[in-house]
Amino acid sequence: MRSQRAFFYAVGWAVLTVLAAFAVWWGLRPLLSSSFAAVPMPASPSPTVIFVPASPASPSPARPSSAAPKPKPSMYDGWAYSNGAFTRSFDVTGGTATVRISGGVVSLVSSAARDGYTITQEQPQPQRLVLKFLKPGGRYTIVDCHWWEGRPYAEVSFLEP
Repeated sequence: MRSQRAFFYAVGWAVLTVLAAFAVWWGLRPLLSSSFAAVPMPASPSPTVIFVPASPASPSPARPSSAAPKPKPSMYDGWAYSNGAFTRSFDVTGGTATVRISGGVVSLVSSAARDGYTITQEQPQPQRLVLKFLKPGGRYTIVDCHWWEGRPYAEVSFLEP
């Protein structure tokens, strides 16, 4: 009698487990269908800047010029692009910094800490630069700049102790 009761408990447990698995599958079925397949992200091209000289409306006689006009830098996601390099300035709680990316290599142009802050610079790879604006016992700011997937990228984080 006792073995018969254990058998029924085991069969009941197995049936409930199968029903629970079916219920989970039924609930997740819309998410598992192909209609929710990952949509591929379009490949975003690297920024290309083309300078087109303006053509005059009427021809004028050639006159000597003391200096050729310089094209204005273009902007790309907060970065100024000029002469084949990207430049961006950061004004954060702990101070200011200007970063330059040329040929995929990230470099610090200038930095200045505010009163009570210090700046540490880390460059784990040529294409990445991490600046930390630290205040002893206070909050600190991290500016992480890198050349990623063919374009400049920066992330600013504010952390409290």
